[in-house]
Amino acid sequence: MRYAKADRTTLIVNDSIGLAGISPEAHGYVVNRRTPLKWLMNRYRTKTDEHSGITDDPNGWFADPRDLVPAIERVVPVSLKTPRIVAGVPASMETGPGTGIPPETGSLPADERTRQP
Repeated sequence: MRYAKADRTTLIVNDSIGLAGISPEAHGYVVNRRTPLKWLMNRYRTKTDEHSGITDDPNGWFADPRDLVPAIERVVPVSLKTPRIVAGVPASMETGPGTGIPPETGSLPADERTRQP
């Protein structure tokens, strides 16, 4: 799996399947230095172990290679919607430096933080 162009709007899934029209905004949401789409590409790429020579081909995991396409179609909207959701979170819900709420406590009252399940 790879991008067809440097602008990352077309994804080549395999020799017979390509997906075009991926929004550039889908590459703006990053988790642990990767976009969700890049994470999926890394997990579902064809690779060969250099020591054993064994090839791991995700296209062989599915009865029909097109079955991977719905996973990609779910990841792109998540990448587009999550930044909008996060931007809509009220400032009073934020934690961490500069917010007045330490990240380890979140925004729960003290008695809620110490209650055992």
